[in-house]
Amino acid sequence: MRRFASAILLSGLLLAPGSASPGAATWLRIGLSGAKCARGGPYAFWLHRGSRARLLLYFQDGGGCWSYETCRPGSGFFQDSLRSPTDPSLPESGILDFSDSRNPFRDYTAVYLPYCTGDVHWGNNLARYTEDGGRTLTIHHVGFDNDRRVLRWVYRRYPAPRRIFVTGCSAGSVGSAVFAPYVMRHYRHARTDQFNGPEELGLSRPAKEKLAPGPLQVMGARLDEIEGLYREKYMRYRNALATITGSYDSARDAVQHAFAQAVAERARFRGDGSLDAWVWKIALRRAVGLRCEFAEVELNGSFHPALVEPERDPALAAALRALPPRRRLAVFLRYFADLSYAEIADILGVSVGTVAASLAQAHDALRNGLTEGVKINGDH
Repeated sequence: MRRFASAILLSGLLLAPGSASPGAATWLRIGLSGAKCARGGPYAFWLHRGSRARLLLYFQDGGGCWSYETCRPGSGFFQDSLRSPTDPSLPESGILDFSDSRNPFRDYTAVYLPYCTGDVHWGNNLARYTEDGGRTLTIHHVGFDNDRRVLRWVYRRYPAPRRIFVTGCSAGSVGSAVFAPYVMRHYRHARTDQFNGPEELGLSRPAKEKLAPGPLQVMGARLDEIEGLYREKYMRYRNALATITGSYDSARDAVQHAFAQAVAERARFRGDGSLDAWVWKIALRRAVGLRCEFAEVELNGSFHPALVEPERDPALAAALRALPPRRRLAVFLRYFADLSYAEIADILGVSVGTVAASLAQAHDALRNGLTEGVKINGDH
């Protein structure tokens, strides 16, 4: 019976810092004719031979790009060249460490599908991006085609596995969700499980259906609007999300993933509120998701933002911690994210009047807490 795995214990093995080096495995590099990376360089994948009856398909991480600025060389938005499973800069080790007796996949044949195309594994298009000055850039968004070539190779050489596990990290989580149905359809008699890693973007529609006309096609929100929002307010997003994730590094990851998701899902933007508020909803859920606190996040004050460096202002940090959750969240959205009352109301799903009342009560409570050291109680 085919099913999607929900065993959360695997998340600890997907990215297991400090575990034995995956270099203990024997990896075979296999080139594929016609496959390529974003800038036209050759593509290859890696194979670790194990049981022919057990198959692990691992889709690599690597960001994404959607414009001249984000796709240009050195942009930092995505990986544009091949990285092997033994690359020391990569975080993966747990399920790729086949010498670890705790690894439930230690006897599996592992297929490592690299990612170097900037399209979260589901592009099949040659894109040309142009900057304001007129310079152009050609990007091969062909991640879907590359992965499909790898799977064809696997299908021919491993015709009848009994157990299959499909997974990935970050952008690779999208790849695993995209390709799991194809794998299930091909191996109809195998048990196939699919598990999204800790940074899954939540996008699971097969790539051809979504991207056949070309990756990142403008629909609901325009690409230049999203890119402009990123350029203008990146630091504000990062600083505000750090109050939820607990560090600026993790907040930076949350911002990048949130904007990548906003680009991929921009057709869902209906325009009945501001684009900024719509992206903030995505970003807040992403920030909370990085803390692994909730399976599904409701933006109703059920999580607790705090100062990233409370030692710099202990009194303010204590006063903010004493605020009830909804008021505290409203304060952070207003003064850290610099959102309007209407945008905060849109994000929280309440009226503007409720936001105004919550902020007014928070102001009074903070004033009292800072000037009198009074313990703040109660909620709106």
